[in-house]
Amino acid sequence: MNPTAPIDHLITVEDWPPSRLEALLSRARALRSGASPRPPHTPAGLVHVFAEPSTRTRLSFERAAGLMGVRPSHLDAASSSLVKRESLADTGATLEAIGYRLVVLRHNVSGAARALLAGTRGHLRVVSAGEADRTHPTQGLLDLLTVLDHCPRFPDVSVAVFGDLAHSRVARSTLTLFSLFGVRDIRLAPGPFLDRLEPHDYPGAQRLGSDEAASNADILIALRLQQERWSTPPHNLDHYLEDHGLNERRLALARPDAIVLHPGPLNRGVEISDAVADGAHSLVLQQVANGVWIRLALFELFLS
Repeated sequence: MNPTAPIDHLITVEDWPPSRLEALLSRARALRSGASPRPPHTPAGLVHVFAEPSTRTRLSFERAAGLMGVRPSHLDAASSSLVKRESLADTGATLEAIGYRLVVLRHNVSGAARALLAGTRGHLRVVSAGEADRTHPTQGLLDLLTVLDHCPRFPDVSVAVFGDLAHSRVARSTLTLFSLFGVRDIRLAPGPFLDRLEPHDYPGAQRLGSDEAASNADILIALRLQQERWSTPPHNLDHYLEDHGLNERRLALARPDAIVLHPGPLNRGVEISDAVADGAHSLVLQQVANGVWIRLALFELFLS
């Protein structure tokens, strides 16, 4: 893919080459440092379609739009024609006909973004704000930006990820980006979710016990238990934090300068302890803040 080619969509982190992703990260840093956002085309034609609950992602997209001077429309899927069994393809065609040019889409069905585009004529573009358990590209990018800010050894780092890797769209996007940017030591600690991982999930990553994964790690990522995506709950969750989660004892096994990430929302006392979530190693709130700058940089590319 030519990094100067027209930008169509951002549905997975693999849609763009590393050179374009690096340019986006650089622009996000500049905006964070006080650069003025480029003004949008008039009219901007932005609509947010959220078919799943969201706090951080939704508000940071809205904040980014506001910083550009854009007032997005909002389509509440629960009160739209989607509940009348209108297809996503027809919804996309309708949005395009009304004059929208960019959709920020969050959906619980895998393939929703491509389905939304199926009935359009090439004028509508999509940025995924999270899709099923498959992809969450902007979360992956804000995770990467946070890590680059705090890990001078990157990409020569060890990354340990704890939790529900089988159902995590965040882990899939973030770890794909880490691999694309040269990280080779990625350790998965899925605990009771090990048997739910497919053999082809997370190629090149090691599957380890939680203590082994944490040992001398530079980056520790705790994942929320994705209960809404379980057909049946896994066994042995009674002592999950002690046995598998990110607690003080496990953090102590990592490098002294290790950093802690969590995509949110946090289930405190379940996958992460209060002491770790609020401690000196935690960059959880920096992740949230970086989400605004990543999404603002994206809006510049699509709307300016």
